[in-house]
Amino acid sequence: ASSKIPPGARALSFDLHIDSGWVFNLPGAQAGVITPLGGSVTAPVTHHVAASAGATFWATRLLGGYFDFVAIDGGHATASFAGVTSDVTGTFTGYYSGIQLQLPQGWVRPYLDLGGGAFHISASGSTFGIPVEGSASFASVRVGGGVRFMVTKRWGVKFSAEAYNVRTNPVKTFPRIGVGWFFQTKPSGIGR
Repeated sequence: ASSKIPPGARALSFDLHIDSGWVFNLPGAQAGVITPLGGSVTAPVTHHVAASAGATFWATRLLGGYFDFVAIDGGHATASFAGVTSDVTGTFTGYYSGIQLQLPQGWVRPYLDLGGGAFHISASGSTFGIPVEGSASFASVRVGGGVRFMVTKRWGVKFSAEAYNVRTNPVKTFPRIGVGWFFQTKPSGIGR
């Protein structure tokens, strides 16, 4: 009889997740020095490792509110000329909240989400051996979706794809793909 219990998130429960991923088309750390002919700049890496963790509270089996934290390795860049070296390491972090919709029945649970938050850019390094640091925060919108695969009545694996729009000048838009693990606080079953 237990095998006939429909899996999926139940109302008034949480899904907790942690995953790893990659972002693309996001310029990372850039370093430069002034030369007699202008500047010398390294080409930035545009794809980076991007981990995330978060939670969704399901008000109903179909609709929930989520909070998510994403951390992106911005890479490392070095530029040098005539004994002058500039060395920079970048980091990106984002905090997002919004709504999530899902198909709750079955072992496979597709979902969509839409939210907003803050995207933080920070860089640290040195020029002429002098430490340099800087940071800034920007408003951001995230839209995405994915699919959860139940492995047991409480946990499973997930795949996701998201697009981030960050209100820098100029505006940056970049995608992220992820794969991870989730746990639901109520086991799959009939009823709320």
